[in-house]
Amino acid sequence: MNIGCKILVVALFLCSGGCVVESTQLQTLRQLFLEPEAELSPHVWEVEFAGYSALVTPVVADGKTFFVNDYSDLMKFNGWIITEAKGLKRFERSWVIFDEGKERRFSYSGQVKAVHTCEPWVNIHADTYTQFLQSCTGERGYTNTILVDSLGRIISIEQVLDDSGNILSLRLRED
Repeated sequence: MNIGCKILVVALFLCSGGCVVESTQLQTLRQLFLEPEAELSPHVWEVEFAGYSALVTPVVADGKTFFVNDYSDLMKFNGWIITEAKGLKRFERSWVIFDEGKERRFSYSGQVKAVHTCEPWVNIHADTYTQFLQSCTGERGYTNTILVDSLGRIISIEQVLDDSGNILSLRLRED
C-alpha cells in the first residue's frame, strides 16, 4: 500500500471516531503500517458461540489467520486451533488457548482458568472432504473438528473455546 493511501486511511479513521481514536482503530492503524503483507480474504465466514452469531472476514498475516469484524470480534487461528478469542459478546479481554504437550490451557487475564487433555488429531478422508478430529476431555469429553473440502480449503472449524465447554463454530459461507 503506498504512502498516499496510508495517509488517507489514517485520516478516515480519525474522522470516523469523532476525533477520538479508539483502541481498535489504533490497533488497525498499527497493523496497517507494521504488517504490509496482510492479505484480506474475499470470503465471508459465520461465527456462532454461546448463542451469539456474526459474520467475520479472515485476514492472513504472519502465517496465521485472524477472523475479524466491525463488532470487535477477533479469533486467531494457527492452522489447527483457535489460539485467541476476543469479543463474541463474552470476552472483554482476550481469551488465550495454548497447548503444552497433551494439555490444552485456557487463560484469561493472564490466569489459567481450565486445563483439558487433548489427543492428537486424526483424519477421516472421503471423496469430497477430509475431516480432522481431536478428542479432548475437560469436565466432560468433546471433539474439535476441522473440515477441509476437495479443493484443500478449510470450510468449517468447531472447537471448545473456554472453560464453559461452549463450542465455537466457524463456517465458510458459500453465498
